[in-house]
Amino acid sequence: MSLSSMTPTGDKSLWESQANMIVALGYPAVADNLSELLYWLQDMNWPGSRTISEFLVSIGKPLVPHIAEILNGNDEDWIYWILIELVSKWDRETVVTLETVLMRYAQFPYHADDLDIIALRLLVKNKLGNLDTLKQQVKSKKQSVEYRIRELDEIERYWAK
Repeated sequence: MSLSSMTPTGDKSLWESQANMIVALGYPAVADNLSELLYWLQDMNWPGSRTISEFLVSIGKPLVPHIAEILNGNDEDWIYWILIELVSKWDRETVVTLETVLMRYAQFPYHADDLDIIALRLLVKNKLGNLDTLKQQVKSKKQSVEYRIRELDEIERYWAK
């Protein structure tokens, strides 16, 4: 397999086979192509994406600079999948390298894709960040949700009129 085919290309019906071939190459054979391999995680519904995801989980720390670049971007779907499919499956030693960016996401007041909550979970699960700060973030997010529920209840009352 040529290194130019490390991203999902061509007929989607062949992507699972392409992913299996990449995994068969193994690490470190694909070390120079880690950023391209992450493209498979842009949509976990794609054929081969789960195969590549499981492979990338096993690579761990060498992916961190590439992951950090994605987390500092604005493709929220991709960020979601990276956090759920990779970072959440890493050991603490690897997750700690992303503590700063996870703290930034945890501080978002509200996020439609729940990136803030996912980041909070990763921080707490791995005993990272300041515990008091994280507790305050959780409390604030709960209050925000409670407020939103009250507002939605108020909207529903208009239907009863």
